[in-house]
Amino acid sequence: MGARWAINEPNSHSGCSVVPYNLGVRGQPGGYFREVVSSGLHQATLKFLRARAIDGSAIDSTVFDVEVDREPELGQELRTAASFGPSPIPSFVIRTDVVPDTPTAICGALTEMHKSQVGRRARRPRVFAAVVTTLGLLMLLGLDACGESASTADGASPISVNDALRDGNGTNARVTGFLVATPGQPVHLCEALAESYPPQCGRPEIEVEGLDVTAIGGLSEAQGVVWSDGYIEVPGVILDGRLFVDSN
Repeated sequence: MGARWAINEPNSHSGCSVVPYNLGVRGQPGGYFREVVSSGLHQATLKFLRARAIDGSAIDSTVFDVEVDREPELGQELRTAASFGPSPIPSFVIRTDVVPDTPTAICGALTEMHKSQVGRRARRPRVFAAVVTTLGLLMLLGLDACGESASTADGASPISVNDALRDGNGTNARVTGFLVATPGQPVHLCEALAESYPPQCGRPEIEVEGLDVTAIGGLSEAQGVVWSDGYIEVPGVILDGRLFVDSN
């Protein structure tokens, strides 16, 4: 008790509901955790854990296996305190206007995949996706059990750096500001640029973690400092005065 806990979002089974259910079964009272924050997706939660911004969380085992495959050191940095399950995977859905034979082909691919070498490989826990060929149909199977998007704040209204620092803790947001990346220092979003050259961040400013600056076009650079001449929007999860960006 007393730990700082992260959930994906309130409707997530693996990232939220499974823990209070199992605590209730064990007779634990409500308010078991000192503080609960929302990360938006399992990958963001893993970043919180590695940054020691939270004490623990429930991570879908399929997602965790995939991330460990990508970064083996993750398995050394984190430990499993308990396991719940097994739990059913989410439903596979298909549009009603799809030709009638297609749903049958998809069901056949899923229920018979263990009979082929490709299918058996796709069923291995640490394989993120597999291509299944049935009746000429190619279907990409994404195995992320909670189906989160890679962007944590699609559709969210942009907010200023000041609002992010004041009201945004524990929320998904698109934060707007000037981007400044100085060698040897964290990347920041700033409300204003100082009148120096190269420019520096004017306050208020928010530290940004996980942002690939090289993937952003139209930036200026001088003496190793990279900055934006205008406001840009960066989606992520705000926690303790920092903006965590999903880089996957």
